[in-house]
Amino acid sequence: MKEYVWSFDPSSLHQRQRGGNPTGNAFLDKASIDTLVRETLQNAYDQKSEHGDGPVEVTFGLHTLTGDSKEAFLSALSWSTGLEPTMWDVVETGQFDQEHKAKLRETLESVYSDPLWLLNVSDFGTNGLTGSDDEDSGNFKLLCINEMVTQQDNSNRGGSTGVGKSILTMFSGWSTLLYATRIPSEEAKRI
Repeated sequence: MKEYVWSFDPSSLHQRQRGGNPTGNAFLDKASIDTLVRETLQNAYDQKSEHGDGPVEVTFGLHTLTGDSKEAFLSALSWSTGLEPTMWDVVETGQFDQEHKAKLRETLESVYSDPLWLLNVSDFGTNGLTGSDDEDSGNFKLLCINEMVTQQDNSNRGGSTGVGKSILTMFSGWSTLLYATRIPSEEAKRI
């Protein structure tokens, strides 16, 4: 089994492409829940499955973890041995501005005393995450690795600069997102 580790070092990412600085987009500083919903819906719509006739559906779920469920979640993330020390390193030496570092520090200090709030965004009727870290043909690299780079082959796209995905990171107190995809077996055979 392959062992995964947490990394916030941009130089460690395979063949990442950068198309600009996402912080240069003024609306990010004034983003609201409306912006989060709008950008999430647009990104899901832009990935509408070519193999289905149904609509794109997006659900938002807010979960509060306490006690055993919180501990189980943190354990699954290798929190105390991997993610937490890495995030403290980002606070101390990272390239974030002071305001972002202060917000991240406050969030990290509250992990053990406060409930843990998780936002789950699920989409259906989309392509799912395809490809790998190193594949330009899939959308995994576009969503999870590249910055400000989008596919140009879809004329129905509502966005064009790759800003929408940065909204999710901005709304995360940890500046951390977890992604998962399940492709129905009939579609998996076509890919």
